[in-house]
Amino acid sequence: MLGALLKSDFPDAAGAHLSKDSPFCMTLAIQDYETAQEHNENDQQIREGLEKAQRLLKQSQKRDYYKILGVKRNAKKQEIIKAYRKLAMQWHPDNFQNEEEKKKAEKKFIDIAAAKEVLSDPEMRKKFDDGEDPLDAESQQGGGGNPFHRSWNSWQGFNPFSSGGPFRFKFHFN
Repeated sequence: MLGALLKSDFPDAAGAHLSKDSPFCMTLAIQDYETAQEHNENDQQIREGLEKAQRLLKQSQKRDYYKILGVKRNAKKQEIIKAYRKLAMQWHPDNFQNEEEKKKAEKKFIDIAAAKEVLSDPEMRKKFDDGEDPLDAESQQGGGGNPFHRSWNSWQGFNPFSSGGPFRFKFHFN
């Protein structure tokens, strides 16, 4: 009886928490899914719900391109472009005279352009929806790190004088 109650109630409660767009509600959803998973370890629906809640929480702590453009997650490309044009006209830095307002507008304008770039490209949008920010260098490298710190093997075969084409250059010094 208790197992059936947990199986039916916790995922439903967690799903209700996920429908709200706040980190607090997503944390509650994760807790509900974890409690349900303790009692139903092999339930695929619970496992998928927990993964989704964790991904959405992670995403909520970063830039939300949907929120920046003011569109729903299922918005079509036309809606995204329309929202971009409206916001770009409103927040274009040339529309502001005051230096402080101009700086704020520049930041907002850059965010709007980034949101349009990600959401209008199907591949980038899929990455974003999967919890990865395609424009964030840190998430591209799998959690950070310096791109110049490489092992010796990754530099082997690197020739700074090669054009990458069929031409080979030789330097002769006398």
